Order: sequence, then structure tokens, then C-alpha cells
Amino acid sequence: MDTRDNGVNFRSRKEEYLTLWFSTPTAQLSRKDLRPEIGGFGTQALFLKNQDAGHWMLNIRIPPGLKTGRHPVRLRTAESRFSNECYIYVDCATVVGDI
Repeated sequence: MDTRDNGVNFRSRKEEYLTLWFSTPTAQLSRKDLRPEIGGFGTQALFLKNQDAGHWMLNIRIPPGLKTGRHPVRLRTAESRFSNECYIYVDCATVVGDI
């Protein structure tokens, strides 16, 4: 299983959910087959959609109380190892340089 490698700046007071896109050779999945994790905390799979041939979209709830900073996000199925980590940045200040 492989997730897209990017970082997302997350505002904990405004946003509660995160969308993940992933691929897996597993043809049939349900929400109960998935084990998403953010910052070491398991979280619930809320919505799962098969986009096309092995590509999936998943909505998960962000665990409440995550501290400011970078947190790893990873995913596995009941039958697989964890994916590569991608990251969310909770309540980090946005810095914009020269354009």
C-alpha cells in the first residue's frame, strides 16, 4: 500500500477530517478493513470510495488534542503492513517568502 507523499497544514479549530488517496492491489475493501493512524493514534475510517483500478479515497477523523507540529499519517489494511508515512502539520504558522 502506498500513500501520496505530501504535507498538509491542518487547523485544529476549523478542520476535523482528512482525505487520503492510496493504492492497493486488494480488489475489495470496506471501512472496517482499514487501520488509519495519525501521530501514533488509531483513527476511524469514515468514508471509503474506489476511484478506479486499485486507487482509493478515504476520509478519516483527526484525533482530538494533537499538539502543534508535524504528525505522521499512515495506513494499513487488516492484511498489510503500514504504508509509507506522509505528514500533517497541526496549527503551524504559514510562512510566505518572496514571490
